[in-house]
Amino acid sequence: MFLSALMLLSWVAWRREQRLGVKGVISNRSVYLLVGVFTLASFIFFAFTPLPPAYYPDLSFGRPEEFVSALLFLVALGGYLQKGAWRTEAFEHWVVLSLLVGVVCQMVVMPSAVQNFDRMFDMAHLLKMVSYVGVLIGLFVSLTHVLVQAERDKAALAIRKLQLERSLEELNLRNTELDEFTHVASHDLQEPLRKLVSFCTLLKSDIGDTLPDRAQKDMDIHLRRSQADAAAGAGPARVLARRTFGDDA
Repeated sequence: MFLSALMLLSWVAWRREQRLGVKGVISNRSVYLLVGVFTLASFIFFAFTPLPPAYYPDLSFGRPEEFVSALLFLVALGGYLQKGAWRTEAFEHWVVLSLLVGVVCQMVVMPSAVQNFDRMFDMAHLLKMVSYVGVLIGLFVSLTHVLVQAERDKAALAIRKLQLERSLEELNLRNTELDEFTHVASHDLQEPLRKLVSFCTLLKSDIGDTLPDRAQKDMDIHLRRSQADAAAGAGPARVLARRTFGDDA
């Protein structure tokens, strides 16, 4: 009775989650608390409540009360079959098999027992043990799948980490090569500026006195700019932009 009620309640909880979404999810703490209270209430009930006779030899079925558990198992079995997870999840698959055995046990075998330890009584308890073992097998298989998947994820993460490390090393190498290229290019691009400064200096010293004041002033301005660009490490493109658009370029 206790197990059949719990299996039915587990399906009802799943239905609640499906209907309400995130709001319908029951926390693990609440599940443990409810199961604990239910277990304690069951112990108290059976300890202090007078129970009817276990067997009724005059009836067609010696234990007709077993049909109550059979009904709960049957409803839970229908619910888990409707849920459909047993097709893909190992634990749900074994739970369905366990419920099926429970239904047969409680509906066919156990009601036929007329006394303790008769043939039907022993067969019913054997089927109960098979049902319990089915749930344990489901738990073991499910746990094994979780561990195997965790190892696969760990291996995939390690491969991804190695790929990222290689990509980072390659990126660092490309940055180093780019820095070296920039240094060499900067040196090569400054050489025309130095020649331009030298040429303007020589030109000014040779014919500067013969040029008009306007030309001397323009030459002085270009010479100062070229000297400033060379000192700042500007390349020819920067110099051309300044010559074209002025000092704001």
